[in-house]
Amino acid sequence: MTIRLVLSVEGATERAFVQSVLAPHLQAHGLYTTPVSLDGNVSLDRLRHELPRLAPAFDAISTMYDFHGFKRRGDRSPSQLEDAIRSICPTIIPYIQVHDFEALLFSHPDITAAALRDSGRAQELHAIRSRYASPEEIDSRPECFPKARLHRLFPRYDPVLHGPSIAERITLATLRAECPRFHAWVARLESLGAVERREPSP
Repeated sequence: MTIRLVLSVEGATERAFVQSVLAPHLQAHGLYTTPVSLDGNVSLDRLRHELPRLAPAFDAISTMYDFHGFKRRGDRSPSQLEDAIRSICPTIIPYIQVHDFEALLFSHPDITAAALRDSGRAQELHAIRSRYASPEEIDSRPECFPKARLHRLFPRYDPVLHGPSIAERITLATLRAECPRFHAWVARLESLGAVERREPSP
């Protein structure tokens, strides 16, 4: 039996990433995945209105929002925001990307630089990546969060046009190996299909 999973995502970049990278992978685990974009302006107030509307039409619901772009988050950490989202709908599997989608693109600096047609910048990406245990820990200060760093090095970078395609070239396996928090989320989604397959036949 296929599980209908809806992913509430922040915008067009995340929607394209789900369609090209996550959905094909999750399909092999028995999940039919539909991304639904909020087109930005993500906040807890808005999610209290939007998420309950999605739940009745699907078997499972999860999220993919950038921590950096989350409005009115106060002093909450990513994990605390996930707890707050879970309080809206206890069955939801919340996920906040730290600090933004572009952190994933630091998982393989050579591929990212080559995809943006400036392989000479790869060493600068390596230098940034080497200062952190994981791409997910790259600084979130306005001038230092991953998307800002990419724009500074590659002015032609377009999140929707380049981001998902670079992630696909890097491969999901590498993204997961480099980004443990992201990996844990994908594993949790995979487990939805595993639970379904373990259920005995009537």
